[in-house]
Amino acid sequence: MDAAMILENVELPSFETLKKWEESKKIVGGAVAAQNAVAIIIEASSAEELSSWMHKLPFWGKIMWEVFPLQTFQSAIDDIKTWDRRH
Repeated sequence: MDAAMILENVELPSFETLKKWEESKKIVGGAVAAQNAVAIIIEASSAEELSSWMHKLPFWGKIMWEVFPLQTFQSAIDDIKTWDRRH
């Protein structure tokens, strides 16, 4: 597949899907400027749910993904307080 076909059939539909998700408040994020990368935050209740979302993107299998699970700031505070009591 040549570059123009990849742009039209893989990248463009992926970005259009991400834009729709952003407009519906399912994700926040954007393209990383001057890089071939995106950064998104998506709330998922499980790894399986996250995987299900990501597999909907045409460029899912074409790029390398790094996933960083986040916890809320309150959860981090609770962890610190729990750790302090144990030590």
